[in-house]
Amino acid sequence: FKGVAGGKDITLIEAKEPNHRLHIFEGFPDFLTALHLLPETMNPENENFLVLNGATLIERAKAVIENGRYSTLILWLQNDPTGEKIEPFFLNLPEELPQVKEVGSMSHLYQGEKDLNLWFVKNKDLPQINHEVIKSMDWHKIGVASHDLFNKPKPM
Repeated sequence: FKGVAGGKDITLIEAKEPNHRLHIFEGFPDFLTALHLLPETMNPENENFLVLNGATLIERAKAVIENGRYSTLILWLQNDPTGEKIEPFFLNLPEELPQVKEVGSMSHLYQGEKDLNLWFVKNKDLPQINHEVIKSMDWHKIGVASHDLFNKPKPM
């Protein structure tokens, strides 16, 4: 059973140290998986997170982005019809919101699976993720990073 008491809403977790990056997830399982896989780089002390808790809440997410200081959006959306439907909404935000300069999608890192959490469940026995490589990258460039970061081959 999947349910909620009361109405659904987005969840915003802001970094203690202000920065311009906002990681966007469709649901909590993927958010928690990212925290587990990348504990050094996905540190709530240094990074901002927005969990949609439902794809229908993208307009609320837009309001948070519009009222925030976020210029870089890092999308961790699902590889399913819903994720594919809402991804263009976020990719087009730089045209609507002048403070948003860059939007990158991370879904290629778990290509072939519905989401990051399902990818992790199937690949949990792989070697540890190379945190040094991820830490050395600019977040706005990570959206085009190769699958090497998650020990997967590059897409053809």
